Amino acid sequence: MRDSSESLPVTQAQQSFAAMILPELAKAVGARNLHTVVASALEAMRDAWQAGNLRQAEELLAERPELKDDAEAAVRVIYEEFCLREERGEPVEAEEYYQRFPQWREALGLVLDCHELLRDDFGQTTFPVEGSTLGELHLLRELGRGALGRVFLAKQQSLSDRLLAVKVTPRRGQEHLSLARLQHTHIVPLYSVQDFQNENLRAICMPYLGGMSWGDILSRLQTTPVTLRTGRHITRCLLDAAKEAPELTVGTAPAMSFVSRAAYNDAVCWIGACLADALHDAHQRGLAHLDIGGTH
Repeated sequence: MRDSSESLPVTQAQQSFAAMILPELAKAVGARNLHTVVASALEAMRDAWQAGNLRQAEELLAERPELKDDAEAAVRVIYEEFCLREERGEPVEAEEYYQRFPQWREALGLVLDCHELLRDDFGQTTFPVEGSTLGELHLLRELGRGALGRVFLAKQQSLSDRLLAVKVTPRRGQEHLSLARLQHTHIVPLYSVQDFQNENLRAICMPYLGGMSWGDILSRLQTTPVTLRTGRHITRCLLDAAKEAPELTVGTAPAMSFVSRAAYNDAVCWIGACLADALHDAHQRGLAHLDIGGTH
């Protein structure tokens, strides 16, 4: 009987299998780790640009040297900057990037050539500005912008100038069909969709429920220590925002009453639970929200 502490002999077949599979496993783990670094770099760049810090690809590549050793990873970071500049309406030329990154010219050329083909296929998109009119929609002011478009507060002239939140995007994709499938208490419903062929734009119309995000509320509460905050501080922010925006009306819904009476931690947890429930409902319908970020 073999002693349990005695090592079993390694067969030639086992040695061959290890020699074959271990490098592949190492490669897979390395690829997964690199993917995580790339995703982190892209998120950091987009967050910085949205905050007004227009960081260049060179900066992120310098902070994450492992990306420089992989052409595909480096090109993804460079291409992200290219797209962010386009979203801001800047004129962007491929030749500039070839000069800045000659070591990745071939790989970068393939990506930018495809980008150009897609842009030609869908046509140039010029987004409207505050004060302009898009069909029957009078765009009062910009509420925000993201990777796919811009959101405006608008009046719908054909229906007594009712207020809408209108997301304006290039006229492509099926986002509006996905939104139409969502029917949930904590998900803003889709009113209508209007396509403008000449402008190559699509307007996704939803009810306007207010112009203050959770990030805005936390910014206003920065001077109040967390230990002294209550739910009433949250509702007070909403009421103050309504005074600053004449078009905004804050009602006396049960939710407002509950948050006003709740402890701060309970109010925050309740808001988080409502959001989580809405996301779960969307996921159950096969939809994933791709623009959720943490704040403070």
